[in-house]
Amino acid sequence: MKNILLRLTRIFFAVCVCTVLVISQGFPAMAAHSMPNQGEDSLKDVQKKSEDVLKTPPRSLDQAKADAPSGLNLVQGDANKEQMKRPENSTSTSVEEQIDEGLKKTFGR
Repeated sequence: MKNILLRLTRIFFAVCVCTVLVISQGFPAMAAHSMPNQGEDSLKDVQKKSEDVLKTPPRSLDQAKADAPSGLNLVQGDANKEQMKRPENSTSTSVEEQIDEGLKKTFGR
């Protein structure tokens, strides 16, 4: 009787583990709730600018320097600048701060 319960428990545990593995491997895309066409508009603009640059003859160094301050790079310009992660707009703690907090909690300082 004890062996039967043990065997059934092992089988049940194995089925649960297999189910979790299948679900975690099969449905990770459902976790991302983004629109598939959300970034398409800005990418089309970047592609158009890239194609325009390819059609023009090579620029001189002075022309490239004159265009450089106009954005993040010559092709992208200021597109998605507000979405770029910078220290000014991030609220996360650094690794050093996390280590300091952990040491303070551990040693009570």
